[in-house]
Amino acid sequence: MNKNENLITELEKFKRRLYDDVIKGYKEKGSSFGDERFLKWKETFSKFLNTHLLNESRNLDNKLDSWGFITVIGGESPEKQFWRENGEQCFAFIDSLMLDISNNEYVSNKSPMISLTIFPPVIKWIAGIGSLLLYGFSHLSNAITISSGWDGFWNNRLVASLKKQW
Repeated sequence: MNKNENLITELEKFKRRLYDDVIKGYKEKGSSFGDERFLKWKETFSKFLNTHLLNESRNLDNKLDSWGFITVIGGESPEKQFWRENGEQCFAFIDSLMLDISNNEYVSNKSPMISLTIFPPVIKWIAGIGSLLLYGFSHLSNAITISSGWDGFWNNRLVASLKKQW
């Protein structure tokens, strides 16, 4: 079995788990149980995506976390609400990935990794920007290596920030 076939097999397993664990969980045990199963499924699926299909986890999160109006439909069952809010998007996301992979049309969002060795900096996270600013070098022991798989824009921002600090 080649790499693409393995990926498709694993994606099929995630689809099956989404149905068996999550949708059935909503249907048989209610929304609280279904919510717990979905969180666990999403965590496991995100780890898989981060390992095998870099940045696809972020793409899925963007699709699921999109802002919009929340529609409440009276008398709607928990599994139908889940399907409308997240389930259909998850299945479509996986089906689309599988189709791209099987047609050899999958283009990885993987950017070239940069790896920088720096010396004890103070690292400040700028929320909402997604950029690291490094400053406050104190001495030349205990080097730290940072590897980044961000897209080119964020890699360039990181490199520019480091150059300003040096």
